[in-house]
Amino acid sequence: MSLINGDALFPFFSIPAPGIKTGQTNFSTINFKNPMRSKLDEHLV
Repeated sequence: MSLINGDALFPFFSIPAPGIKTGQTNFSTINFKNPMRSKLDEHLV
C-alpha cells in the first residue's frame, strides 16, 4: 500500500519480530492482526 502505511506497520512488525524466534508466533500474529482487523471492521460497519 502507501509508504505511510508501511512506516506505521514497521514498528508494529519490529516489536513482535523477536517474539517469533522465541516461539510466540501465535501471540505476535494475533496482536499484529487485531489492530488491522478492527480498522477493517470499522470501515465495513
